[in-house]
Amino acid sequence: MQINDLFDYEPLKIYQNEKYFKFSLDSILLAEYVDKKLSNKKVLDLCCGNGAILMILAYYGFTDLTGIELQKEIYDLANNSINHNGFNNINLINDDINNISNTLKSEAFDVVTINPPYFKVNDESIINDNSIKAIARHEIRLDLDGIFKNASYVLVNNGIMYMVHRTNRLFEIANIAKQYRLTIKEVVLLSPKEDQYEMCLIKFVKNGNDGTKVKAINNLNNYKSYKNMFER
Repeated sequence: MQINDLFDYEPLKIYQNEKYFKFSLDSILLAEYVDKKLSNKKVLDLCCGNGAILMILAYYGFTDLTGIELQKEIYDLANNSINHNGFNNINLINDDINNISNTLKSEAFDVVTINPPYFKVNDESIINDNSIKAIARHEIRLDLDGIFKNASYVLVNNGIMYMVHRTNRLFEIANIAKQYRLTIKEVVLLSPKEDQYEMCLIKFVKNGNDGTKVKAINNLNNYKSYKNMFER
């Protein structure tokens, strides 16, 4: 276990383990994408990992935060980080998201965030021998159907969901989300290099009207120049 700076969010610290999947710029961008005007709303972070998204939202003034993390080793890291930084407005649950109906009430949250496993599991999958990393990266325990089914369950009507994912799965994401009454309202294409849009941020609204805005952000190597790019 090691304790590191939480990117450039001074003085926040985060507990990590080099053997496990660490938080990345994806999580930072997702947390920053959440509309700060929602800071008084109830937020649930699915697949919360070691708590990076929750702590950044707390940093921005969000007051009612809950995270669910399946893997006990990662859950413990998140707990350590939250206690170290003195956040008393973040509640953590160590459980499978697919058990969410046994843990949380329906329509209990205004906002859901998720940085999920990106990759399908099939005969061609190259899966890490480290089971903790494998579960974080591949849809071994949670797939898109499970994500949207459970997100729709906990969200209030017109509640908002924020996701970061791979652009090559956008069509599949849109189709499955629609089955669970989650409408894509905005897509932000992210380019680590000029014109290579491998990742995207997606905003959904439960029972939202049709109509999607698309934006693009180039060259995330210059991330710091985009620090406030999502300010509303």
